[in-house]
Amino acid sequence: MPVPEQTPVATFTGNGVTTDFSFAWGASAAAHVVAEVDSLELVQGVDYTVLSIGDAGGTVRITPAPAVGAAISVFRRTPLERVEIDYQEAGPFRAETVDLDFNTLWRAMQELDYTIGLGPQLPVGSPLAGLVEFPAPGAGKFLRWNAAGDALEAVDVEAEAGLTTIRADLADDTNPLNGVALVRGAARVVDSIAALRALPKAGSTHVLVAGYYASGDGGGGLYVHDASDTSSADNGGTLIVAVDGGRWKLAAVSSPTVRTFGAKGDGVTDDTAAFQAAADACFSGQVDSHLHIPKGVYNVSGEINIRFSGTVSGSGTQDTIIRTTSAANNIFSTIGSYGQVCFRDLQLGATVAKVAGAGIMVDTANPSDAAQQGLRVWNVRFVDMYTGVHIENAAYWVIDSCVFLGSVAAGVYSNCTHNFDAGDNTITGCLISGTIGQGIGVMLINNCRVVNNKILGHSDGIRIAPDAVAGDRVDFHVTGNSIENQSRYGLVIQSTDPSATINNSVVTGNQLGGLSDGGMCILLSGPVGGIVVSGNFIVLTGLNQIGIACFGNAAGEPRSILISDNLITGGPIGSTGINVSASSTLVTDNQIPGAPTPYLIGSSGTRLIGGTFTAAALPAAANGSIVYCSDGTIANPVAAGGTGCIAKRLNGAWIGN
Repeated sequence: MPVPEQTPVATFTGNGVTTDFSFAWGASAAAHVVAEVDSLELVQGVDYTVLSIGDAGGTVRITPAPAVGAAISVFRRTPLERVEIDYQEAGPFRAETVDLDFNTLWRAMQELDYTIGLGPQLPVGSPLAGLVEFPAPGAGKFLRWNAAGDALEAVDVEAEAGLTTIRADLADDTNPLNGVALVRGAARVVDSIAALRALPKAGSTHVLVAGYYASGDGGGGLYVHDASDTSSADNGGTLIVAVDGGRWKLAAVSSPTVRTFGAKGDGVTDDTAAFQAAADACFSGQVDSHLHIPKGVYNVSGEINIRFSGTVSGSGTQDTIIRTTSAANNIFSTIGSYGQVCFRDLQLGATVAKVAGAGIMVDTANPSDAAQQGLRVWNVRFVDMYTGVHIENAAYWVIDSCVFLGSVAAGVYSNCTHNFDAGDNTITGCLISGTIGQGIGVMLINNCRVVNNKILGHSDGIRIAPDAVAGDRVDFHVTGNSIENQSRYGLVIQSTDPSATINNSVVTGNQLGGLSDGGMCILLSGPVGGIVVSGNFIVLTGLNQIGIACFGNAAGEPRSILISDNLITGGPIGSTGINVSASSTLVTDNQIPGAPTPYLIGSSGTRLIGGTFTAAALPAAANGSIVYCSDGTIANPVAAGGTGCIAKRLNGAWIGN
């Protein structure tokens, strides 16, 4: 039968299960079918068998099944010999025998055509057809066309390419420029900034610096030679001037840190200069406005002035530790017309006892300028500072999720010598513990929210006192704080200047207690007004304590005060739940179980709603007051000796009903 045009090869991929593989080309005999697995020829009758064979194809079985991913090839290999058929003189000339003989020839030619197609070929019409010969093989040689392009030749690789000379030049430390010339334009690697300064500008245009002082110390980066710059000054980090005047600039793909400018972070070296150089680079625009401080313990003796709007970040409060070695200096300051700075993920501390200075000092010349608003301090730990955060003349600041331990003067202190709207300042989610002075001191600003903080110890937990500068301060919100173990006041809102007042403020939802003997949990004093003290939980634990006190002083007295719905518990000797000696005050619906003196009202201007008194202890409260008189008679005026009555204050007298 005819032999169709066929490619006598079939390929498969093993799956670890299949053993039978079918193909679509014919063979003159089963012995002409060959199988390979992963280029290894199998033995017929041992590794595989031919299940069927014919002019249209057949099937082989390979056992065991080829592995998953194995490359399987089944192909035809017709022997180039003729031993089975021999025509005899005057013998039979059968069509079947002749057909098989010719089919075998055609199949052998198909295999030869397939094999020739696997090799390189000259194009049709090439004048070199039949003339090209391969040269004798040789170790380490490669083939190429000769110079005339009419023959192949074998060439020694190293000798032809000059690799022996190249290797010598690259390894030559005595004359490094020989090697540099070979790789000019590529990046060279040096170990330190000192090595970069020593590198000639005639060398590579790109240099990878593996460290600042030594490889792997956190400094360095990719530096690029700027041939057009001949005047910029060396800043020790992002711009390095070489000994021959070349200017190497930190590539934008590198992220500069204080280590880029030489900070060691070893807890010994004074890193002040490196910190300031890094901060100045942020200010000058040489790098993005993000000053990052990697893990380490950094000692600084001077103050680092932050003159840019951006971020100062560390790697965490336990990983990035900055310690001042000065008893009086700040660590960071933003003194000047700057703002919108975020400090985060740091620990700030001291190696000496502090007598002044802050971890973060903010003082702006003109707080009405929006560019000076927006300080953020988040997740910063302050340890043994004089003041943790000191804010002067700034607006729209937030201190969030910080820890203040062992501050001398205050955890947070804010003041403003300008009478302006400092809107929406917030201290929230902070722990302030062990401060000698105030946990939080707020002076002379508006719109301050102190929310959900835990304040332990200190002389005063929170002090709000707008002394010294005339004008009203408004909108203080002290809410949801836990204020405990103070020696004087838990919360004090006080003015000693009749021209500096506090108005429209709220103290609500706080928990106070654990004060020393004689302490006051909440004190309102002087010309303060429009204040609501409501919903607080107060525990009296010491002798002669006062839960809520509202007193006047030489500058004036509180006015328009509402004290309501507070729960005051505990009853040590001499303790008073609410002590008010100010007019224009409403005291209503408070619960004071246990205190020896629940109420002490010292002003006829105080209206009292609720509370229990004996007839002898009824206070000189304002008209309209209503209390319960436990031994009162129903009489006008009320008198002792009864079984109890409701006492109302009318026309300056208590009337029993």
